[in-house]
Amino acid sequence: MFQIQQGAPNQSNRVEEIANYIAKNCPSLSDLSNEQLIIVGELVLQDKLKNEMSEAVKLSSVDYLIEKEIFLQTSGRTGSKHTQRTYKRAIYLLEQYTILHSLKILALSYEDADNFIYHLSKQENLSGVSINIYIAALSKFYASLERRFELHNPFFGARKPKKLAVRKFAVPTTEEVEIILDHAAPLQRAILNLIIYRGFRIGALPKLDIFNNGQFRTFSKGKFILGRLPTESLQAIKKAKLPTDKPFISFTTNSLSKKINYLINKLHEEGKIKERYSPHDFRHFYTIQQYQIDKDVKRIQTLLFHENLATTDTYLKSLNLTE
Repeated sequence: MFQIQQGAPNQSNRVEEIANYIAKNCPSLSDLSNEQLIIVGELVLQDKLKNEMSEAVKLSSVDYLIEKEIFLQTSGRTGSKHTQRTYKRAIYLLEQYTILHSLKILALSYEDADNFIYHLSKQENLSGVSINIYIAALSKFYASLERRFELHNPFFGARKPKKLAVRKFAVPTTEEVEIILDHAAPLQRAILNLIIYRGFRIGALPKLDIFNNGQFRTFSKGKFILGRLPTESLQAIKKAKLPTDKPFISFTTNSLSKKINYLINKLHEEGKIKERYSPHDFRHFYTIQQYQIDKDVKRIQTLLFHENLATTDTYLKSLNLTE
């Protein structure tokens, strides 16, 4: 029997060795004890975290605004002013999309790029020719980043699909939010409460750590965020009988999203709400409610944990809150 000892030297380097053993000797994992399965899982998670941190370090070395400016200036020298305007417009559209959907523009996947193209194809004011031009412009931009920083080009080989079905952008009304919370089970209510009343991205919940009677820290979109939870959110966590320090540590982002999607789909089918709202639509609801208090963009920047005011301004424009 292959021996896995917890705390062995160079543990993270043994992931491949363990994986090979499992593949050859116990593909069903039936030969491993519960303790060994836990250790294997920990090693795999350590290796995943190491890869994520390595990618984060690579991205942190790229100053996006500088690289964008260099690219646009270069395109202006090598092409016409119209070409430069086209490149600028393509990047602007992508920036709006990534902010609206909480994506990191330097770390887009091929699926993210495809979804963006789907989004463009639903715009009545854009022709197929224009969309293909924008795709080519963005592919060229990412190709320049690929050469300089070894970042992958998510638009490489992308094509405009003939027909696309994209859920339109929607924000629940105050009345719909009340209906949704009234019909939510305690766990669903605890999840929604943190998004509706504190603007969390659902991906930040599994890593949420609560201390000192309401202060929190978590990891979201590649960075640590700190703050304080409202009383109603703390009460919702207690009513759901979740751990008061790490309430969602046993959940994944996907499992939390499924619980909310199940509730929303059920209420939509029953005709109680107008749209099939995504978990992120409730972050938009939070933003709108907070902005309407005093229209203080700087305060919204702090609440949403945006790195700069320009990001917040673009986000608010996407929600049609500012000119």
